[in-house]
Amino acid sequence: MSSGVFKPYAGVSTAVLIFTKGGNTENVWFYDMETDGYSLDDKRTSVDRKGNIPDIIERFRK
Repeated sequence: MSSGVFKPYAGVSTAVLIFTKGGNTENVWFYDMETDGYSLDDKRTSVDRKGNIPDIIERFRK
C-alpha cells in the first residue's frame, strides 16, 4: 500500500501478509496497490472510494 494510506496517523508504506495455518507455501502472490480510493494527503478526501481494492479481492480469490 502507498505511503499515506493511514494518514494522518502514519505516513509510511504498508505491506499486508496473509498466512494459511498448516501446510507448505507453494505460491507467493504480490500486488502493488496504487490507490485505496482516497487522496494520500492528511485530509484523505474521497477520489472514487474503491481504488484498487475490488481488483485485489477478485484476483486474490482466483
